[in-house]
Amino acid sequence: MIGDYYTANHAWGLISKEITSQYAAEVLYFVQKTIEEVHHQYVEMGQASDEKEPWSMSMLAVEDREKEYSKEPFHVLVQAFLQAVQALGEKEGARFSLKRGLSSKSILLRKIALRAIRESDCFNDNEKIALICDKSLTWYMQCKEQVFLLAKEAFSKVSPEMQNQLLDIIEEGPSDYRKKKHFLGVRFFLESQI
Repeated sequence: MIGDYYTANHAWGLISKEITSQYAAEVLYFVQKTIEEVHHQYVEMGQASDEKEPWSMSMLAVEDREKEYSKEPFHVLVQAFLQAVQALGEKEGARFSLKRGLSSKSILLRKIALRAIRESDCFNDNEKIALICDKSLTWYMQCKEQVFLLAKEAFSKVSPEMQNQLLDIIEEGPSDYRKKKHFLGVRFFLESQI
């Protein structure tokens, strides 16, 4: 499978600039549909549901890491998605695709959308914090790395009212608070970013 990644990555590298500059919206649509179709196939086989995906998809690292040894062809889709969002810039189509990604049944697509929101100019910092103030997203365990990174980047740049809104949601905790009590330190972490 690792050879598949390098072949796909090399091919994407050869065409990515031209394709994303001319067909960014189509690339976004293709990546979203591909990931959602793979998720749907796993659902059909009984290997996934709205709350879970196979380990190989839900644990796929969507953040760039220096020592990432596990390279999957999905990483090429991650890069294609991020490059297409950057190419679209602040257009409404990019915002729509990112919001659609956040509501996807695929954990992988939600994680990619959160990273793209963090790295793009499609949303201002107040909008970024407002997106993660959605309680279901704030407490969605499978995307916690992307939620924390987004909050860390935008938190110190938003109004005190928006900061307090997020802190209140964190302090209130999820509905199944006992399972997720390890999030208590998040408030102190965010307050230290001010």
